[in-house]
Amino acid sequence: MKINMDEVIQRLLLSDLSNHKISRDTGVTRSVILRLRNGKQSIDNMTYGNIKKLYNYQYEKEKQRKYN
Repeated sequence: MKINMDEVIQRLLLSDLSNHKISRDTGVTRSVILRLRNGKQSIDNMTYGNIKKLYNYQYEKEKQRKYN
């Protein structure tokens, strides 16, 4: 099964979680999250570190939901 990091991050950005909560939990700045959500920045233009943080955060959330 191929994992598409962009799709996983997109699910996070479309979630009901606030920019503040995502930022606090991941260390990615609120301004980056806001620009992503507003379409002013693309995932392709993010640093690998931020991509990894957002991906891992959403992946863990989805894994927890699956097992609860």
